[in-house]
Amino acid sequence: MAFSPDGAKAYVANDSDNTVSVISTATSAVTATIPVGAGPLDVAVTPDGSAVYVTDRSSNTVSVISTATSAVNTITVGAGPAGVGITPDGTAVYVANNQANDAFGTVSVISTATSTATATITDPSFSNPEGVLVFTPAAPLTLTTTSLPGATLGSAYSATVTATGGTSPYTWSVTSGALPPGLSLSPSGTISGTPAVAGTFPVTIQVSDSSSPAQTATAALSITVGAGPGGTVITGTHSGPLNIGPGVTILSGATVTGPVTIAAGAVVSMTGSTLSGPLTAHGPGSLALCGSKVTGPAMVTGDTGQVLIGGGSGSPCAANTISGPVTLNSNTGGVTVAGNTISGTLSCSSNNPAPTDNGQPNTAKSGTGQCTSLV
Repeated sequence: MAFSPDGAKAYVANDSDNTVSVISTATSAVTATIPVGAGPLDVAVTPDGSAVYVTDRSSNTVSVISTATSAVNTITVGAGPAGVGITPDGTAVYVANNQANDAFGTVSVISTATSTATATITDPSFSNPEGVLVFTPAAPLTLTTTSLPGATLGSAYSATVTATGGTSPYTWSVTSGALPPGLSLSPSGTISGTPAVAGTFPVTIQVSDSSSPAQTATAALSITVGAGPGGTVITGTHSGPLNIGPGVTILSGATVTGPVTIAAGAVVSMTGSTLSGPLTAHGPGSLALCGSKVTGPAMVTGDTGQVLIGGGSGSPCAANTISGPVTLNSNTGGVTVAGNTISGTLSCSSNNPAPTDNGQPNTAKSGTGQCTSLV
């Protein structure tokens, strides 16, 4: 039995009286009975609904019924035609001939344009084939995203990577490089979060489809995290005290002489910089210290965003060298202190959540409070 593409009609092969019944699915009434070859067994309808193909097992033929006129055309195929299938584009019909080729069986290929058998397929693996399944292979999987929008330090970010082809749903992952700290890639392909470190971050993203075996595709992309409108970028040498107020400030390869004080509401990223003098931050929005050298004590208290002092294994935030004690108290946005070389004590208290080293302990004189196990 097979249905018309619109579901309005059902076509049923009647083996005992060599006919095909046409049934209205709306009324469940037989609207026509069409004579075909001997022993009709299987039925298939073309994608456009214009024709019905019926295997006539006992007469070694395929009957082609015009759905517009009920006229029947007969095509000779191999012995014992059983299953029938039509390609999705409607150009070819495949028929399993169960008794042909010394009973091993064959498959006949019929052109719908000419209503003739154009090929006969034989294979030693055939063993009395009964059915045919015709499908369209999935198109090659292609990752279509070629670039990612830039991000602003400390501001929410969202971008979606896309793909075509393959078999959905897709699964996304990072295979090399790393997203900016603070951003993550969901399995559904959305990159989101709040970036905590400035710079350009190359990353290779892979998409996998749901076929078996799965197809994969990759793209080498990058995200640049900058200061944004109104932000401050400091490079080169800065002499004298540095007081950082609210807003975004990026220190990149900077050399700063004098104390560095970070006020409440400041969003700060320091990468590859050298700071001489104490580093003190009270209530910043977020603070990242990556791949830098600090001479003097460092203290961060009351941070409401992310505190990142070295990122740990696999992080693009490199570890730091700090000549002096490090104090981290009452920070509420998450604290990572990982892989650093600290000449003094690493002291942590009242942080919620507790600080982590992401599996890469620090080298320090000692660790106290919440950071006892991070050294």
